[in-house]
Amino acid sequence: MRVFNGLLPEGKVYLAAPFFNPAQVGILERLELLFEAAGQEVFNPRKDAGVGVTKKEGQTEQEEYEAWRNLFLADVGGIDQCSWVLAVLDYADVNLYAAPWCLSGDDFIATAELKPVRIPDTGTVWELGNAHAKGKPAVGFFLEERHGLLNLMLSHSLHGMCYGYEQVGQLLSSREMYWSWKGKVQ
Repeated sequence: MRVFNGLLPEGKVYLAAPFFNPAQVGILERLELLFEAAGQEVFNPRKDAGVGVTKKEGQTEQEEYEAWRNLFLADVGGIDQCSWVLAVLDYADVNLYAAPWCLSGDDFIATAELKPVRIPDTGTVWELGNAHAKGKPAVGFFLEERHGLLNLMLSHSLHGMCYGYEQVGQLLSSREMYWSWKGKVQ
């Protein structure tokens, strides 16, 4: 399914994505180059809000909490000042494994071997929900075309999807948002 879902608004984009390891940072760096080449202004939490909080010697728990709170507020403020969001929903180096489960009596049992799964970062998903609540369009980014199951709440908070860097470039030049998924929404 491929559906035209409107034009991207003018203005700054909020780049929602994890940046906890070199592979994730590499994805962001490539996207940053595309934005720069297109003249697209970006709020990038990794650069514009800060990477994290390091506890300082002598710092109280209250001071550490306030430092984390300020980082959170900077990210929320970034969403507020942007017109739209690009959310990296597929990323490298995920060390999570899952198995299909079934109910047997009162117990859940694994029905197959554990397999690696790739799920969106929880912070990125929260940023998408926040943007949706504020009426800001969002575009999901996957490294490659996907065909599996997509969560209903995630899929319908997106106005468009890009599979690979080339499609991001096309989005930035055409400003046309297309929602497309070849798998099942549930």
